[in-house]
Amino acid sequence: MPHIRNVVNRTLLGLLATAVVAGGLWAVATHSALRDRLPDGWAAATSPAHLLDGGVPSPGGVPWTTVLLAASAMATVLCLAWCAWQFRSAQARRLPLRQAGVSLRTRALSEVLGEQTAAVTGVARAHVRMTARKDRLHARVRLRLVPDAQPSRVLDEFARTVLAPARHAARPRRLTAHVHLDRSAHQPRRLR
Repeated sequence: MPHIRNVVNRTLLGLLATAVVAGGLWAVATHSALRDRLPDGWAAATSPAHLLDGGVPSPGGVPWTTVLLAASAMATVLCLAWCAWQFRSAQARRLPLRQAGVSLRTRALSEVLGEQTAAVTGVARAHVRMTARKDRLHARVRLRLVPDAQPSRVLDEFARTVLAPARHAARPRRLTAHVHLDRSAHQPRRLR
């Protein structure tokens, strides 16, 4: 069963392709008829040389060809950014394990590491986010420490009890971690 993201992407691409094809067919089919129906000053804007001189102003005073070109450029940039985002987020969501046909989701691994990290002495709250590539894993760990915890001891215990076994289990992949420490306030905040 395809993931919801794949379904949404394919639906959007299909709608976009349909709109582009319909617009192209409409422009080809009505080119001369469209030129005859334009207001007086606008018919001259259909020549390619006219695009270089700033366009014909509309009744409101704004050159509509310039606005059209700006909107087209903006749409192109947004589509390219969306395409780049698709390639960036195309990371491994399942990690194949040593047994054939067995895999582990990175979200499940994040949850397990988060639970183990929350059990470390001096940690009030922990959040772990895993990303995976072909040959490496990266863990972004955010730790909120209790007020009297010493960060060096917490990091040592985290490295010894959580990170070392995770690195051993992740072999042959390399596991790196980025840890952000935050200290909770001595007094709880009041809400009004």
